[in-house]
Parts: sequence; structure tokens; C-alpha cells
Amino acid sequence: MPDVEKLDQCVMLVQVLRLTFPAPYCATLASALYDLGVRIHPELATKKLEGLGTMGPFQQQRVVGVSDDRDKALMRHFAPHLVDKMDLAEEEKQAVLAELRAKHGNRIAEIEQRLAAAKPEDFEP
Repeated sequence: MPDVEKLDQCVMLVQVLRLTFPAPYCATLASALYDLGVRIHPELATKKLEGLGTMGPFQQQRVVGVSDDRDKALMRHFAPHLVDKMDLAEEEKQAVLAELRAKHGNRIAEIEQRLAAAKPEDFEP
């Protein structure tokens, strides 16, 4: 009987390893890492891999952030009162940002322009 947990874990490990190593070596390395105790917990992930082409397993991938929707869904299930507090805090944050833009919009725009025109050398001590 096949070890389904090992197979699932090795697939996830291969996806991560492909960011650094050539594809032919990733499966062997993933199996060895699994045997050493390395595990990936997708429910705790803050990043995920997103394909950039149509070449199946050989396509290029990039790392993108996992959306907060999944986190909110979990929190809504286990601690709904915290989700309400988070939503209220986000509304207050947006109100404060709008007030700051209204009061100091010109100064903020000027600073953004200066930062956009700056070079990395300008920030060295």
C-alpha cells in the first residue's frame, strides 16, 4: 500500500526545492528530506508558488503571498469576535489614512516623488 502522506509531502517539498535546485534532483532530495523528518504544513503557509506558464511541472514559478481570506475564514470559525475587531480596526486605519492625506497630501506627494527619484547610493551613511 502506498504511503500517501509521504507522497503528498514529497510533492510539496519538490515545489519548494525547485526554486533553488534543478528539477531532476528535487524528487530524490525531497524523499531524503522527508525521511529526515522535514514536513510542510500548507495550512500554516504564508507564501505559495504560482505558475507563470503552460508547461505543466516544468513551468517557471514565482512566490506570492497567501491571501488573508483563508486566515479570516479560520478565525471566523474559531474566534468570530476577533474577526469583528480586525474589521473595525481596518476601518479605523483607513479613516486615519484618509484624514492624514487630507491634511498633509501635498507633503506626502512631495516625499513620494523624492523617494521615487532617489538612488540606493543616496541612502548609504
